[in-house]
Amino acid sequence: MKKINMEMRRFFLGITTACNMDCTYCFVNPTNEVMKIRSAKKYVKYFLSSGGDDKLLYFYGGEPFLFPKLIQEVDSFLVEEAKRRNKKTSVLIVTNGTLLSEDISDYLKKYSPKLMVSLSGTHDSHDLFRKIKGETGSFGRITENLKTFLRLVKEKDLWVSYTIHPKMLDNFYKDLDYLLKLGFANIHIEPVQFTEKVHWNKYQLESFEKTIEKFFGQIQKNIEKGIFIFNSKIIRDIEIMFGIAPQDDFLYSVYNNLRAWPGDRLAFSHFLINLEEKRELPNDIAENYGKSIEIGRSGSKKARAGERVWGIYDAQCRKFAKDVMIKAQKNKQFQRYIKECLTRAI
Repeated sequence: MKKINMEMRRFFLGITTACNMDCTYCFVNPTNEVMKIRSAKKYVKYFLSSGGDDKLLYFYGGEPFLFPKLIQEVDSFLVEEAKRRNKKTSVLIVTNGTLLSEDISDYLKKYSPKLMVSLSGTHDSHDLFRKIKGETGSFGRITENLKTFLRLVKEKDLWVSYTIHPKMLDNFYKDLDYLLKLGFANIHIEPVQFTEKVHWNKYQLESFEKTIEKFFGQIQKNIEKGIFIFNSKIIRDIEIMFGIAPQDDFLYSVYNNLRAWPGDRLAFSHFLINLEEKRELPNDIAENYGKSIEIGRSGSKKARAGERVWGIYDAQCRKFAKDVMIKAQKNKQFQRYIKECLTRAI
């Protein structure tokens, strides 16, 4: 297997397209495919062969906890390979939070992974779109399982993923406040985008921008008091500003966004796995990754649908990161915050 020079800090394994939920805005085509262990190990070895010594492997889906034994087998292989190559590794599992079994609990205890639980705020907001198949909603199941997640996963390693749909905007700030009061200090915010079923009008975009600005303003006020709340996108912008992550779009995508799915499909974005337009890869990459990669800048209407809302979110995150960097020049609390941000990078 050929060694590559470009550093990959993060790599996503979409181990399955199967899911026990039926979220109306989901971008994954529910074909119920599962990644073969041979393919998963191939990707792990290639990921570890890239430059850099600090590696974060995501388990993604679908719902990865449908296959906890597969996760454990891949994680065990990752640990062995990393030790042989003298590299530091960690794992993050992105889950809808509805599944909890003895196998899952045992895995969490033994391997101590990072965990990102999808919870879209309060009951009223979450259950609008996030429903278990054949049931009305998943809020009750998640909040019950959350008690175990909070007990088994370290606070710095436990993330909440909040997906915001235009119809949830009236409760947006209330939802974010609720998640923080539950005990989450780490929050990943994902505006619904790249789907033909959801479009953001001018009013909704303005409302989204005002709420994000207000929320980030509150985070800054809390930093001054020594209360730290972390956001995944802001941390990544800080990484770029420090030169830890590359600024070049393509190199950054390799560094941070490369993801593999069953059937040797590779993409730079989880929103693009169903696009028909593909670009053939060079032979030396194809033999390790697969025959083609779904490209991100195809110009399709599906891809363009979320550009405006993401553009607003991106601008607010960059502004926050810049403000924090400036304040850190004189304020020790902001210096501490930046240092802690880099330890929580995902």
